[in-house]
Amino acid sequence: MNKQSLILYITLAILFLNTTFSFGQCVVCVDAPPLITCGETATLTGDGFLTSIYEDNFNTGIGALWSNVSAGGSTTSPCTGGSSVSTINCAGAGAVPAGDFLWWGQGAAVPRQAATIAIPVPAGGDIIFEFKMEGQGGSCDGPDLIGEGTMLQYRVGPAPAIWQDVTTTMWPFNLNPMPYTNKAYFCPTNPALQSFTSWNQYSIPIPAAAFSANTHFRWRQISPTNQNWDFWGLDNVNISPSSAGGATYTWTTPTGPVAGQTLTVNPTSLTNYTFTYANNGISCSTPVPVNVAPPIVYPVIVPNPLNPCPNAIDLNANVSFNSCNYNIYLYDNGFSIGHSF
Repeated sequence: MNKQSLILYITLAILFLNTTFSFGQCVVCVDAPPLITCGETATLTGDGFLTSIYEDNFNTGIGALWSNVSAGGSTTSPCTGGSSVSTINCAGAGAVPAGDFLWWGQGAAVPRQAATIAIPVPAGGDIIFEFKMEGQGGSCDGPDLIGEGTMLQYRVGPAPAIWQDVTTTMWPFNLNPMPYTNKAYFCPTNPALQSFTSWNQYSIPIPAAAFSANTHFRWRQISPTNQNWDFWGLDNVNISPSSAGGATYTWTTPTGPVAGQTLTVNPTSLTNYTFTYANNGISCSTPVPVNVAPPIVYPVIVPNPLNPCPNAIDLNANVSFNSCNYNIYLYDNGFSIGHSF
């Protein structure tokens, strides 16, 4: 009559966090769960980039990165504000405070452009920056026709070398209509336009044809409606050269180093790992602790009225532990039955 079935259920939860650390010219980022349940497997992912000396956040005006900024380019605007948060992540230009930006607004000369000095990128690297074009409305008008956008270009060597469009298959440039498909062109008719009308970060690999010891980059808008329309701007620009051997990624574990950006782990207690990013003779590391929690147990008691023995109680446990060492105890009037899992 008093038969009871005790069923134990284990609820497992993993919360993943993204953590970013800045070390001078080096930024390292890690995605990892701070806590797992014993028996669970987790994947740790690391990344990094160099902020380099070839950068400008415009917080102290237009810096030495630029060989030419067309007339009307200003670090203020009555139409738009800058990015509202500090930039410190692996898609951005390093650890810099939110603040001023470079903007072409009403009255800016046409064509509008910002061209860098010559930058040594013999092994390539990344062009990292934030971009925004103004939306439609009132006197603060943004581009809306296919030819009114802004193109990212490169030139190998000094003039009269020819400027070439930067090609990329990354989103959202792969959505550009022809003839701008897979070009780093901020096209006003791109179906992902909303990503362009707010400050967003872009990290575009330098194309192989641009590898040289003397490469210039520029952002250029040649066909706005006129000087009073079709505004846009840049912020947190960082040209990050790669080393000849490329970047290296290493995880340090209790059993030794493991090369690569990802690491699969299944610790049974608190374990510390270290991720190291190295590029062009510069490296940075961060510790990555992964803690292990015991399972959460929610008992459910289900009486069984069919038991013919009035003084007998059956205790039953259904559990689904993974490969961990835990003891489960079932109690009845102070008497326990234990089982290891």
